Amino acid sequence: MKNHIATALCLLQVICAQNMMLGQATITPIDRGRFPNGHVLNQSSGLFSEGHDLFITHNDQGNPTMQLFRFTPSTGTSALPVLDTIDINYVNSDWEDLTTNGTDKIYLCETGKNCNANSPPDCPGRYIFKILEIPITALHAPGLEPITPTVHHFKYPLLGTCTSADTVFANVEAVVYKNQNAYVFTKDIWSKNTNNCGSWDNNFTYCFKIPLTSGSSSSNPIVASYVGSFKLEVVPGEAYVDKKPLAAALDPSGNILAITSGTRLWLFEQFSGDDWFGGQSRYLDYTDGGGNKVSRGYEGMDFIDANHILLSVDGNNGRVQELDLTGIINSGNVGIGTSLPQSRLHIKEGDVYLDSNQGGMILKNASGDCYKIIVDSGGNLVSTNVPCP
Repeated sequence: MKNHIATALCLLQVICAQNMMLGQATITPIDRGRFPNGHVLNQSSGLFSEGHDLFITHNDQGNPTMQLFRFTPSTGTSALPVLDTIDINYVNSDWEDLTTNGTDKIYLCETGKNCNANSPPDCPGRYIFKILEIPITALHAPGLEPITPTVHHFKYPLLGTCTSADTVFANVEAVVYKNQNAYVFTKDIWSKNTNNCGSWDNNFTYCFKIPLTSGSSSSNPIVASYVGSFKLEVVPGEAYVDKKPLAAALDPSGNILAITSGTRLWLFEQFSGDDWFGGQSRYLDYTDGGGNKVSRGYEGMDFIDANHILLSVDGNNGRVQELDLTGIINSGNVGIGTSLPQSRLHIKEGDVYLDSNQGGMILKNASGDCYKIIVDSGGNLVSTNVPCP
């Protein structure tokens, strides 16, 4: 109850408090086909939408092919034919996401650190990560392959009590681009030799900014800067798949950040600049047609348009699915206790409490006159004509 006055004032002024998290809702992914059974693409991890009719994806370290694959979404669970295979002249040391500047480039993000039997020998000690820049025109130029990308090398900063003798490692599968910068959202983060010198808490997701400037190299990497953190965990102690970011995307306006885990979609809105977590956030749990919880490896994600997201699932014969966000985002409505506000102000359960005898509610009548409604000492509603705000 201690935040009631701040919340009430926010609501009555029809503005949203910073860091306000709205309540839970659900959304059902719509099947848009499956990757071919037995195809070399069996670890879809990253997705770039080329509109409603085309998308591109790739494998991660689970099957480190050096290729991009183009498909057309379908309906239901039918197998999707491979339209194009695009060779990339760069070793896949864990490509984890695709993002774009929205005009002429895509960025293939070698930001993962999932060391396994397919990993190169340097994986355990690797702390230099890479963003591979590729012109979109090259994706539609048969015969000019393999494409040689421009490589941006980066490493993570030494924060907290970390010293120059320490190294910070991170496993990242979610990346977006904004204003000549890549932003990564950690799945896991740690440091050595001084264990956890950055005081990282892996119940949180940390965001880092990488300026995509020219001239970097493995010996002279860009040093990322810390932006902020957010706890995607909804229920204390919930499963890893519920709270870890698997992919991220920005809507075409750059005003809505979407992050997916294996079981829910997070939407971040009304932020300023790259203060992604400083505005309003909401989450929607994935359910099937019967209302049952859905849990999948949603490692590829991109906005098709302002109201639709395309998802891809890793694994052999992985699914491609669509999220219809019509009426969920860009509505201009504010909700407390609900992620789907149906009016300018929608409160689900609970009370609005004004801890002041000077406050009230100002309403405008059909003639355009304003009246302030308060409660007098006898508990009666009293309206007084006041200047309209």
